[in-house]
Amino acid sequence: MTQEHSLGASLPNAKEIIEALFFATDEPLTAKQVVEIFQTLDEYARPQKLSEETVLSYIDELNEEYAQTRRSFRIVKVAGGYQFATQPVFAPWLGRMMKEKIRRKLSASAL
Repeated sequence: MTQEHSLGASLPNAKEIIEALFFATDEPLTAKQVVEIFQTLDEYARPQKLSEETVLSYIDELNEEYAQTRRSFRIVKVAGGYQFATQPVFAPWLGRMMKEKIRRKLSASAL
């Protein structure tokens, strides 16, 4: 018996799960934390046992896929862990977006 998910007919693989973890977190995750998350899953939900080296290898593979498909983001090392970050080339647009958010917030509070 297999569970279905939106990517196909079986459970997600380890690399897909790792990508989802980094996508969902708002704080950097270490490779050790990812391994610990996998260890807490029951055997049915865990596609494989992981080592920290395997997690780092999957991060490299994901970043290579992002580069090959010209994605605007990468998984980067931050404060001893890893998290998604937008590529620096997009800074002018992101800066403008942040200024606009602040302006709207200030305008709304002035009302």
